[in-house]
Amino acid sequence: MANVDFPRGFIPIDGSMRTHNYPIASNNSQIGLYDLVERRSDGLIHPAQASSTTIIGSAAEAKAANAGGTLAVYDDPNLIFEAQMDEAEADAQTDFDLNYNIVATTPNTTTGQSQMEIDSSTQAATATLPIKILRLRDVQTAAGNALGANAVFECIINNHVLKSTGVNG
Repeated sequence: MANVDFPRGFIPIDGSMRTHNYPIASNNSQIGLYDLVERRSDGLIHPAQASSTTIIGSAAEAKAANAGGTLAVYDDPNLIFEAQMDEAEADAQTDFDLNYNIVATTPNTTTGQSQMEIDSSTQAATATLPIKILRLRDVQTAAGNALGANAVFECIINNHVLKSTGVNG
């Protein structure tokens, strides 16, 4: 049975679920629950972009555009996340422990939840890619979870601003 295409961001599943509040600009972009967020040169938190090297964590709440204030973030540099691949390139065990980029998208306008995914076509041993996949997630659904299109993986932030600039795959 095929994997379900249901992007939902980067959901923390193992590690410290403690959050910290970070300032966001008064003219902020919409931030979805479980969007990866980065600290930019202005010192404020923004939704992460592809190839970001300043990711600080995953949003613990949704924020409407132009809300300003602060954002609660799951920011433990050792957190393990659950996230979906966007396509089918991660289809073998040899694709594990490689680094990947993210597909940075706007959140679901109805639910406020992230729609970010792992960009499966970017797999490489390059240290500057922001996500490292660890293993296939054991998903207990009727559809299951198998290598291939829309597979759900356990991953870590490879380029975490509180940890390092990343390691090779």
